[in-house]
Amino acid sequence: MVGDERSASGAPVVVLSARLGPVGDEERRIDGAGGVVRSEALWSLEDIRERGADAAVFILGAVEPFDAAAFEALPRCIAVVRRGVGYDNVDVDAATRAGIVVANVPDASVEEVSDHALALLLAIERRVVGLDHAVHDGIWQRDPAGIAAVRSSIRRISELTLGIIGFGRIGRALARKARPLYERVVVADPLAPAEAARQLGAELLPVEDVLALADHLSLHAPLDPGTRHMIDDAALNRLRPGAVLVNTSRGGLVDEGALVRALQEGALLAGLDVTEHEPFPAGDPLLDAPGLVLTAHSAMMSLTASAELAQRSVDAAIAILEGRRPASIVNPGVLSAANLRATALASAPR
Repeated sequence: MVGDERSASGAPVVVLSARLGPVGDEERRIDGAGGVVRSEALWSLEDIRERGADAAVFILGAVEPFDAAAFEALPRCIAVVRRGVGYDNVDVDAATRAGIVVANVPDASVEEVSDHALALLLAIERRVVGLDHAVHDGIWQRDPAGIAAVRSSIRRISELTLGIIGFGRIGRALARKARPLYERVVVADPLAPAEAARQLGAELLPVEDVLALADHLSLHAPLDPGTRHMIDDAALNRLRPGAVLVNTSRGGLVDEGALVRALQEGALLAGLDVTEHEPFPAGDPLLDAPGLVLTAHSAMMSLTASAELAQRSVDAAIAILEGRRPASIVNPGVLSAANLRATALASAPR
């Protein structure tokens, strides 16, 4: 084992965020590997300080606030493992400065997230949620004109253009699945080669052109200072009338105030699996915005993906405790840092 971050029994402690559920069979493998695992609520800095002070490794979801202040409050922490691909809730620079390894699981939910994005796009265009509500509210039975109004603006998918912003694993999976359905697929990503788009029957264009051409727009970009609130008033104004916007990537990509205004004006419809604040605070304007479908950060979920995410995040935690490098390290530069806390990883095989 590495480090001296020990429980009363002498075993290193791994804290599983309660957001990910209770300790299950996968997590109990940590006990079998010589550690001690427990589940704790980590919603705030105070939670992290009080409930994780003795932890060597944390296994996190997508929203726990592991910023510079959190790392300063965790002198025993040697690593955090993000159960998923994104890690914008982790201040990676602060972790690196503190000598803490950040690991993730980069590709377990590619199929699920791309499935979910496509499902939202089709369901919103086909007015599935609105029609369901109309039936349950009795509109179908008592108000034929009302049900006709819900149906009136549905378009044929094969006549529409799909825009994809962000053409990594998930964006490419969506293009592969969607290309047979749409008339045209256009994508924007400054790092993607045009040939990768062509191989999937898509066109690589500047983001401004994608915004202007898209009847349906799906976001798959990482969240960083350059992409935060990239979908703002100006971007929304570029979209075609009646556009459908879907975000299954990171909530911070969308300026939610701008989106609420556009929804209230009837300029578009939208589906958000991710939002800036999760779960919603009471009175969040998104809850009352018309034409919006919300799915509670569920895009990555399936029986298969859930099992893979749990297994691979636990594999990473066990590897770190045993002095082995996990499969995916977000900040590999920390391994050569003089203050690396998981010291055995510096010389561990790659």
